[in-house]
Amino acid sequence: MVNDAGPAFTPLSAAETAPGALGMWLAEMGLPGAECVRQAIRGYADGTLSYPVGFDFATDSLRRWLRHRHRWSVGADQVHWYSGAVHAIAATVLATTDPGDTVVVMTPAYPPMLRAVGELGRRLVRWPLGPDGQVDAAALARLVELRRPPLVVLTSPHNPTGRVFSGAELRAVAEVVRAGSAFVLSDEVFADVVFTGSRHTPFAAACPETADRVVSVVSASKAFNLAGLRCAAAVAGAEAAQRLATVAPALTGTTSVVAALAASAAWDHGEPWLTETLRQLSANRERLFTALGTEIPLLAGTPPEGTYLAWLAAAGPLAATGDVQAALVDAGVDLAGGQPFGGSPARVRMCFACAPEVLETAISRLSRVNAAALRAGRSRTSATSG
Repeated sequence: MVNDAGPAFTPLSAAETAPGALGMWLAEMGLPGAECVRQAIRGYADGTLSYPVGFDFATDSLRRWLRHRHRWSVGADQVHWYSGAVHAIAATVLATTDPGDTVVVMTPAYPPMLRAVGELGRRLVRWPLGPDGQVDAAALARLVELRRPPLVVLTSPHNPTGRVFSGAELRAVAEVVRAGSAFVLSDEVFADVVFTGSRHTPFAAACPETADRVVSVVSASKAFNLAGLRCAAAVAGAEAAQRLATVAPALTGTTSVVAALAASAAWDHGEPWLTETLRQLSANRERLFTALGTEIPLLAGTPPEGTYLAWLAAAGPLAATGDVQAALVDAGVDLAGGQPFGGSPARVRMCFACAPEVLETAISRLSRVNAAALRAGRSRTSATSG
């Protein structure tokens, strides 16, 4: 009998997680998805699976969502579809810079974003966040004056720190950028994952005086867990859109029919699901940071205002291991190391978008490695003093 089911597919997070460890390094949710999205995918699968005739329906859904959720009105001609956020970022870099140009990127940053700049033949200049993840507009002004970059890249809500930048912070950036005549790439794929007490402000909406030169990358992928479908949009101001039009679509691709249908369904019908999911994420965030303060004191961080990511710093004997990520993997929790983000080896990023019982297992394992590190530190101290 022929088995036509094909090989089993192993998700990336499972395939690349250390054996026996909880995979909490990837920025995706381990929670059930929205039924409206599954219905859209099933409906497409029952059809002809034909070539796309356009993505106007997805554009309309996105525009309604941005207006309703973020008070941001955009024109249909501003929306450009890509096969994922990284492709939209790459297209923007190609469109607004020349080989050898400087690209200033807010750091720490999503590693593929940092890699893309060099891979495309541009020179990466890091623009570090200030203390507690604050936007350092003065540092940006110095970089713009010295380097004259044609493109400045920022991320809000910020991956990995979880900051949701205020309108005042964004406007301070806009003032600097306008003085240097740079384009802005604003990665806003986590725009819909924001906790009570904070509000996401689209850069282009906060700074209309620079909006013509802004490309905002948006997607349903993070809020609705659709990353595997490869769908993102670049919302571009007039001058930025002219630049994007110079990049051949063959170099960037576009999204697929099924991805556009899924995103459209999420934006049109998924808000109740998102509300409940944010409630669960908020509970997970509270539980994790309570545990960090009481059960795992050698790992510390600030609760994120947005995203489902915790940007944590190791201290004391845990930091003294030299490779915090490896120490935690040995304890059975696989987190993302800080160095690829432009952070230190004492930093790790933890995704807490998981079932409560998975989070409890992770906390228990982290608590054990914390206790072991403390014992080892006391032993070293005793040996030295003796």
